[in-house]
This record gives sequence, C-alpha cells and structure tokens, in this order.
Amino acid sequence: MIASQTVYTQNAGLQSLKQPLTEQEYRALEEDITVHGCHTPLLVWDNCIIDGVKRYEICRLRGIPFPVTCRAFPGLPDAVSFVCQTQLDREDLTPEMRKYLIGKKYHADLDIRVRECMKFSPAAYGQKQTPIPAKPQKKYETAYAVGAQYRLAVGTVLKYGRFAKNIDLLREKNKELAARILSSALAVSLENAGELAKLPLCALDRLEEKTHGNGYHIRYEDIRQEQHCITPAPFRPKFTPQIRNLPAYDPDAEVSSLALTIPSWVSSIAHVEDSAALDYISPAARQKAKTQLTALRQAADRLYRMLDHV
Repeated sequence: MIASQTVYTQNAGLQSLKQPLTEQEYRALEEDITVHGCHTPLLVWDNCIIDGVKRYEICRLRGIPFPVTCRAFPGLPDAVSFVCQTQLDREDLTPEMRKYLIGKKYHADLDIRVRECMKFSPAAYGQKQTPIPAKPQKKYETAYAVGAQYRLAVGTVLKYGRFAKNIDLLREKNKELAARILSSALAVSLENAGELAKLPLCALDRLEEKTHGNGYHIRYEDIRQEQHCITPAPFRPKFTPQIRNLPAYDPDAEVSSLALTIPSWVSSIAHVEDSAALDYISPAARQKAKTQLTALRQAADRLYRMLDHV
C-alpha cells in the first residue's frame, strides 16, 4: 500500500480517453472504497496516473492507502494506445466513445510506427550488416492493423480517425458539446462532426443552448444555420486609397518568384513518396503522373541550361 499523501499528476489527454462514471457509479465506487478499502492498484507511468484517477481522488480525500503499479512506456503515443485498448474491452461504451477510442488508437499507433521507422537509418543498418526493409505505407498499414483487431475495414478506421480529431478540436472550443456527443446524449454524424468542429466558439455556444437535453440530433441544416448567423466584421479601410505607383523594374523578379515556388513542388513530391500507396494506384494515374513529371523534368533541364550558359 502507498500512503495517501503520495501525490500523482493527471494527463488531461489520457483522461479524455475514459468514459466518465455516472453519478450513481461514482457513489457506488466511493462507498465500496470507504467500507472495504482500495484493493485495485492505480496504474502509474512517470508519476502520471494512467488508470484509477477516481480511486485516487477518493483515497486522497478520505486518507485511505492505495496500491500502485508502475508501468514503463517509451512515449505518450504508447500510453494512449494502451489506454484505448484497455478501454475498448469495456462492454458499456457508447457507440460514439467506441468510434473515438478506435480513432485515437489509430493515430497513436501511427505515431508509434513512424517513430520506429525513423529509428533505423541507412547508416545504422550498414553497421549491423542488415538489409533495409521496404518502407511501409504507414497510414494504410496502421489502419489495416487496427481494423483487423476490431473487425473493421480500413476506410472505417480512417473515418474514425477523422472523427477523433474533430472531437478533439471541438473539445478545445466547447467541452460540453464534445462530452455530450461521446456520451450519446447528443447525436451527430461522422461527416457533420467535421463541420461542427469548424464553427467558432460563439456559434457553438448558441448550438449548445439550442440542443440542451438528451436525444437531440444535430443535422447539417443546424450547422448551416449557425454558419449564416455569423456576422462578418464591418469593413473599415485602414488608409485612404491612393494612386498606385508602379514599382521599379526588377530583373530578378521572375526567377526569384520561381525559386520561391519550387520548394512547394519538392514538398508535394516528398509527401506522395511518404503517404501514397504507390503499389495500389491505377495504371491511368501512374501514367498521368509520369507524363507530368517528364514534362517538369524537361522544363527544369531547359531552364537550368539557360541559366548556366548566360
């Protein structure tokens, strides 16, 4: 047993992965601990409570000793994945909470997969005399692995991933709305959750008042109505318009503009290399990309030779 004076921290992000206890459930837990003591250990990682926050609060309030089990995780994504997996074993989860947890586990597992891939550089493999494995299609491989665990299609896991992100965005603006959606007190489709998360704080506050009570279903019309209610700020010119003076001729302007644009092309190509499932794209898309890349390479070579010989 650990003395009740021991102080542990809480991580709001990890606690948001727990379906809150009802008032009746909390009272029953409080009575059980008061009468019989705390026998279920708190799970702690790096002095942060992973599981057992309510038991910890009750024990601290009443001065009751509590057992602690320490767990080591390589990082926060590992802790998030663990909490999601343990919570998904519960049978009392609401449908929305289950979707949210699967989406959060997908993002955590994706972060873990990316982190593990970045650990192994070509130099490290050369030292170990080990061949470099094929680069995984991280997003789809992760979605497939999570889907296989919970009997879901890859596309469904990706939808749940977007739903989880939208709920997190909504929670930053209006915690009550996010909590009501996850508790099934307020219904919203996966698609409309994204539009809902884009609304400003004032619109979300109005929508919360409008949907007060259980069983309300937020429709796209409700969201559109709030979008139309947003009054744009009145236009106030900061200065009196004057006759525009043309800038002096700059011979470097065109080339400088091109030089600023090229990094975005390089970034786009790198993004496709990292994220696109190149092994599964259609022959038509593959040929179209190759044709445009050939044209780009020819134009780049031509301009390079012109710059080199002037």
